[in-house]
Amino acid sequence: KLCGSNYPLSIAFIVVNEFCERFSYYGMRAVLTLYFISFFHWDENLSTAVYHAFSALCYFTPVIGAIMADSWLGKYK
Repeated sequence: KLCGSNYPLSIAFIVVNEFCERFSYYGMRAVLTLYFISFFHWDENLSTAVYHAFSALCYFTPVIGAIMADSWLGKYK
């Protein structure tokens, strides 16, 4: 049990995992354009375009994975 509640201990691992995932995602988004401009010496337009592509792919690839899991890899086809 988790801290005397009725929740199982695995809930704590899920919450910590979500926190770490969000921390790394938003931390990377905060400095990604600056990294491209400073270290790769890309112009501002290219680095902004890659930044937006990264953000879009982070939200869109789970949809592709869900479609693949439900249709091709799923238990019930």
